[in-house]
Amino acid sequence: MNKRFHWLEAKQLDRVTNFSTEIEPIKFALSHNIEAFYYCTFAKNKKYYGLKHNIKYLGILKNKYLKHVEFQILVVIKAISIVLTESESVLMVNQGLIRHMLPALTLNNLLKRKNKFVSDIRTTPTSPKTFDQKMKTFHKQFQYAIKYFDGFSFITPFMEQYVMSRYENKDYKIVNWSSGVDLDLFNPYNYLSR
Repeated sequence: MNKRFHWLEAKQLDRVTNFSTEIEPIKFALSHNIEAFYYCTFAKNKKYYGLKHNIKYLGILKNKYLKHVEFQILVVIKAISIVLTESESVLMVNQGLIRHMLPALTLNNLLKRKNKFVSDIRTTPTSPKTFDQKMKTFHKQFQYAIKYFDGFSFITPFMEQYVMSRYENKDYKIVNWSSGVDLDLFNPYNYLSR
């Protein structure tokens, strides 16, 4: 069985303005002959950006509240189905779906599968009014990934350093997906001496 890359993200793809950030890892995997899929939801329209075979929308409900609940349930079911049918694939999720992977992770271990679980961090909370509380929530969720996941993906080396500075173990497998950003321009350390 071929290895596959499955990215499950709590995003309404038709509402994001930076869709290239969402599909860059899929295109990278495909360029290296790895079968890749991106699982998400939508607000009004399903958009594929030339990747109809690879972008999989989970859910059919129209009501935004029910759609949210439906997506959460379907993510858990999808992850379990991947673990049941594949043995050496990668499942990557954003921070909002880390805990949703715990049933699949448990099953993966029980079945002695070699599927790998990766947490992808594209952003952290940014609102000054709620920053401290939201960061506590972020790290509360991220601790599950620290404890159980096989690796981590960050949008920049700075984001990696910022998030991982709280955690003692430095032996994590980490990759950075720059999404075309000029890393020097957006590196805050370059501006400290000014």
